[in-house]
Amino acid sequence: MDLNSLITTIISSSAALVAIIGGFLVSRVIALSSEQTGISG
Repeated sequence: MDLNSLITTIISSSAALVAIIGGFLVSRVIALSSEQTGISG
């Protein structure tokens, strides 16, 4: 395996990890926001 394909694999893996973490954070923020509007409403 050459260095270029290794770097591409690492970048793809880290991008997927960032997307998963970002989606989890967004879902948490939406859940907290809906809880607060439910309490105040």
